[in-house]
Amino acid sequence: MSRSVPLLDQMAIADRLDALALDLTDAAKRSDLEEVSRIDHAIRNAAVALIGSGGPDVQFGESQRASLTGAIDALDAAAASLVAQKAKRAALAKKSKVYLAYEGPR
Repeated sequence: MSRSVPLLDQMAIADRLDALALDLTDAAKRSDLEEVSRIDHAIRNAAVALIGSGGPDVQFGESQRASLTGAIDALDAAAASLVAQKAKRAALAKKSKVYLAYEGPR
């Protein structure tokens, strides 16, 4: 009986990690940096809670491992997406600048 409570806790935390990973992907697509920061913090807290919830005698299930891996992959993908969006905006800003050539005396 005592093993079932941590397992249920782990399953709930794993489900939360899955939901947060999806939310993070959406926030990164929208370039909502405040939301990305909030979700990143929540993912880190949930991951620590998942890892620390079992204790030394409780083993992780495959779904818990998959949730941790999925959350880490979502963090990596969000970071890559935000970097790509920043580079795209920088390239567009550089293209939109007008430079005047002046050949007269200085």
